[in-house]
Amino acid sequence: MFRFSSSSRWLWILALLVLTLALASIAPPERTLGTNIRTVYLHGAWVWSALLSLAAAAGLGLAALVSRRPRWHAWSRAWGRTGVLLWILYLPLSLWAMQTNWNGLFLAEPRWRLGMMYAVVGLLLQLGLSLLPVVWASVGNLAYFLALVWSLT
Repeated sequence: MFRFSSSSRWLWILALLVLTLALASIAPPERTLGTNIRTVYLHGAWVWSALLSLAAAAGLGLAALVSRRPRWHAWSRAWGRTGVLLWILYLPLSLWAMQTNWNGLFLAEPRWRLGMMYAVVGLLLQLGLSLLPVVWASVGNLAYFLALVWSLT
């Protein structure tokens, strides 16, 4: 199996980040928001990346619990950490989108408060899961994702 070295992993992350910013910068302007719509596009893509990562963590966790494959538990832990990191990083993007498009920060807005709450809970959950056996990562990621989906619907 191919393994990335530490330096090539960071190079790939940097390249994908530059590609993301380049694609967002060439997005066409919108009639009402003009070029500021690009921050909304970037924010939306970031949120969906976080949600898909958390869904992968939950799906792998469920599959690992059913099949009892230890490697899938480890993958669930990795995807859970990735999803929570992306979820935490979406919050500053959200503030940037609010400021550039609506000229203010509305921190009492329910969707923003929900996102902040799940960022804090997700961070604490991942820190706690790192102290427990890997099988608990599958259980925690599945429960976290189901609670998040339930809260968003």
